[in-house]
Amino acid sequence: MLPHLDDNVLRQIDYNMVDCAMALEGLERLLKDVQNSKVSRNIFRKPTLHIRISLHKEDFSNYEKKIYKSNCALQTAIALVNMSVVYHSLAALETF
Repeated sequence: MLPHLDDNVLRQIDYNMVDCAMALEGLERLLKDVQNSKVSRNIFRKPTLHIRISLHKEDFSNYEKKIYKSNCALQTAIALVNMSVVYHSLAALETF
């Protein structure tokens, strides 16, 4: 795939992608839990939903931080791969 990248770098990129996927899956489960609580169609539906969201505010904040950190790690990995590809492309051009 990218033979010029170290195996440890590729493994770390894979770990970052798995961490990001796990954070998104956890957030999805949290959203489903908040939405799937028994909600009647009465006048208290919206206030009840707001209360449930407020109760999970810290959980939402933690997922926001996890997703932000995963995004930063993946952006760094993309930059590393791009730099590596450019470096090896330039090196290949200089050999001609």
